[in-house]
Amino acid sequence: MADLKAVLRRARTTIDRAEAGLCVSCATALQRRATTEERPFVYRIAGDEFALLGLEVMTCPKCGEETASIPRIDRLHARIAEILVQSPRPLTGKEIRFMRNHAELSAKSFALLLGVSPEHLSRVENERTATLGLATDR
Repeated sequence: MADLKAVLRRARTTIDRAEAGLCVSCATALQRRATTEERPFVYRIAGDEFALLGLEVMTCPKCGEETASIPRIDRLHARIAEILVQSPRPLTGKEIRFMRNHAELSAKSFALLLGVSPEHLSRVENERTATLGLATDR
């Protein structure tokens, strides 16, 4: 129970700092910046990085941490899914997990669609096995 209270206390501190415009890592006042082609916001998901423009970013001048409010994130995730599907290379485990979560499918349902066992899918998603196999890598 003490661990749960500590987790909740840390979560409350994080929320309080964010609402006050403070860095959640070091409590320094955040500064606003607009993204540019020279300095985009780097959105990291599924082991990939995407440079985003047209956002207002909050930057910590002390530790360099950045946060951005991304409007219509569901549309961004749909576009990322399209990019991954069109990729000529086999997807990584993180990318496969992203696709499954984006499709809102359980591991069991997704494995069935791909024609692999849920255990094999788990090994791929956790990067203990490199690929799903030739039939599904296309």
